[in-house]
Amino acid sequence: MISNLLWRCPLCHALDALRQKKKWFREEKLWCIQCHAEWKVIRIIGGDTFYLQLLSPDRQRVKENLPLSDWYERMKENFIPQPLKDRSPLMNEDESLYLKGESVKLSAQRDNPRFFQKQKKAAEMNNMVCPFMRTVGRGELLLTNQRLIWHKRGKEFSLWFSDLDSVYIEVFHSLGLSCGTRIYKFKFRNDSYLKWLTHMAHLAPQRPEHPISFSNY
Repeated sequence: MISNLLWRCPLCHALDALRQKKKWFREEKLWCIQCHAEWKVIRIIGGDTFYLQLLSPDRQRVKENLPLSDWYERMKENFIPQPLKDRSPLMNEDESLYLKGESVKLSAQRDNPRFFQKQKKAAEMNNMVCPFMRTVGRGELLLTNQRLIWHKRGKEFSLWFSDLDSVYIEVFHSLGLSCGTRIYKFKFRNDSYLKWLTHMAHLAPQRPEHPISFSNY
């Protein structure tokens, strides 16, 4: 979905404001629910290139016709994360909340004592799609200016920026984080992975003695 790539409106910069609608044999549209801008989606036959035509309010003329990559670059221009008004009792007084995700699946390595005590037999693990990772559960994920907080039914797990080594997006749609020898993966139902990656890249401090690696965004 284009709305997962363009996680904020390129014009008014509202987060999660774009909606996309496709009908067979009819024009595909993208629009913003905040500023009411509207684009026509054009797919180039024989390639992976998309163009977005920005339409005037009366739809009588085309204001701009640019590749999707250009609209993505425009979306990122002058981006500064803005804190939400919400707060969580799990946060410290000096923390601010920036993103919140519902029903986010957390997975961790099977030998991680923080979540698991027993490992399955090697023969059973070899038959699994991802033998070294195991689902912890689904819960709420919070991004503050200091850490990620995942919690579910009284269980809380934090990943502090000071412990992170790398943050990346996997091909099979998950947000991966490495902390030393430990790997954690978060899978969203509908949220944009690029949005979370970009916010973390702006919020996490880069220290010369412990730089954090981020995949391209």
